[in-house]
Amino acid sequence: MKKALVLGIICLAAQTVFAQQTLKLSVKYLPMQNYATTYKMDMDMKMSIGDEATAQALKAAGQPSNMVMKMNMAMAVDMATQAINAKKEVPFTATYTDFAMNGSMNGQALPLPQTSIKGIGFLGHYSNDTKKLAVDGIKGDTTNAAAKASAQEQLSQIFNQYSFPEATLKVGESFEQNMPISLPVGAGSTEVMTKIKYTLKEIKANEAIFDLNQVLDMTMDLPQNAGKMTMNGTGKGSMIYNIAAAFPVRFAIDMDFGFKMNTAGTPISGNMKGVSLTEVKVTKK
Repeated sequence: MKKALVLGIICLAAQTVFAQQTLKLSVKYLPMQNYATTYKMDMDMKMSIGDEATAQALKAAGQPSNMVMKMNMAMAVDMATQAINAKKEVPFTATYTDFAMNGSMNGQALPLPQTSIKGIGFLGHYSNDTKKLAVDGIKGDTTNAAAKASAQEQLSQIFNQYSFPEATLKVGESFEQNMPISLPVGAGSTEVMTKIKYTLKEIKANEAIFDLNQVLDMTMDLPQNAGKMTMNGTGKGSMIYNIAAAFPVRFAIDMDFGFKMNTAGTPISGNMKGVSLTEVKVTKK
């Protein structure tokens, strides 16, 4: 009897240890939940002209040949999901509770387009088939196609970024994901694709903690046939996944990218450093 009891305790302990060392990963938006999301991004970019004659001409004209650009953005969105509908979708409403964006070039404020979206609400649904959010319209106006498209793009940048495989992971195992990021180029911005490797570092209580390693290595055409740009660099960060909520509640990464381009025969090189942080508070209704 004592041997059987001891053996049972050992088996139970072994199962507990094994459970703490494995994670069934599945990211989804659950019905009847509140998702309060905050997103912050700070980016610094330094550019220098590699052509001496051009640099001297800029200096003679009172223009700098070296430029330092700073970009900052803060956003907060509250999302509330409803019960699953007949299409097995999860309807939601989302409202911007904060939005701010500013930038500067060599200490001078950039004339960025300022859109007041604080307080604007969206109607949409989450598909269990595609694992994506879709915007159905704006609160009070479901027919404005332009506003709907803008809302879809803005929400997708944050809420559709977690395209993870559904898999059982052991501590130390990894998976990779391609993730687009928006970077400032000239007077506008462009989207580049990076690769992030997620490695399960540890599981404790209701949280799974991942180490993140990001890689960017690409060549792209600049807008309006302005030439080509090569970019490469890395990023490091961490992610906390809430097991009960089946959702990442903290995603932080530091990026360090270098770039080179040749525009109209003028070589330009530089460095781009960025820090982004997404935090989500998930609560039941």
